[in-house]
Amino acid sequence: DGNTVFAGTDAGSILRISNINGGNPIDYQVKEFVIEGEGGRYVSSVTVDPAIPTNIVVALGNYGNDTYVYTSNNALSGNVTFEPIQGEGDSALPPMPIYSIIIDKTNSNRFIAGTDLGVWSCEKVQTGATSFEYFWTEENAKLGRTPVFAVRQEVMNQNGCDVLYIGTHGRGIYRSTSFTFPFCDTTLPVYDAGDVTSTEDVTNLSAGIKVYPNPIQQQATVNIHLQENADIKLSIYNLQGQLVRTNNLGYRTKGEYNETIYRNDLPAGNYFIALENGQKQAAIYKVMFQ
Repeated sequence: DGNTVFAGTDAGSILRISNINGGNPIDYQVKEFVIEGEGGRYVSSVTVDPAIPTNIVVALGNYGNDTYVYTSNNALSGNVTFEPIQGEGDSALPPMPIYSIIIDKTNSNRFIAGTDLGVWSCEKVQTGATSFEYFWTEENAKLGRTPVFAVRQEVMNQNGCDVLYIGTHGRGIYRSTSFTFPFCDTTLPVYDAGDVTSTEDVTNLSAGIKVYPNPIQQQATVNIHLQENADIKLSIYNLQGQLVRTNNLGYRTKGEYNETIYRNDLPAGNYFIALENGQKQAAIYKVMFQ
């Protein structure tokens, strides 16, 4: 909500600074806490779950330790507690410094870490009513075990289409679309080296949508703003990128329109509503059916 900031220090503590929206620094509320048994270690990265703001993941540095990553599901409470998620056995993360870690925007149970030995991903799997296991996988097929100091997930072309970027030590910048929905356009522009003029086709439909209410009970209104004439449709995708419904709206002239969408038999959960022109996504909006 933009009202809370988390920061890690080189003294092993984590700062939670609240009431940022108040605008006056004298009104900021600062809470300092330390992971039990890990005081004094360098806190190299703190990431907040984009979908569940009470969940954070904390990564640690320094050599010669057994555990380098922890999670908390009560990060906004008065007494923040942490659970190690290093994993066990063959699926464990090797004990090494983590320089940067994120929680996948489209999957709260997936973490991606930049480590001393490249990129590793983690899948959180529920094994009981309140118990979980953490399975780490090395993701260095094309990269090699190069230290990765920065991991970012950024929108490309339209909301909901996020691409993974990593910054390495000595091998430049890499990107990955492995976790990007298949309907997203992640084509990189092509430039003329002579005059730095892009040769990319930029004649895509210019439009925007808003959906309300959100979360949705049984139906919602989609407000569409077209900046040019187009033959359009509204499509609904699940979080796996699978098309679950399409509503062809036909040819519309530029302007503003309101369309009603109905839940019908769609299960509760998160979805993406996309305004499309042929095979192109002009705008995309994340919604939740309750």
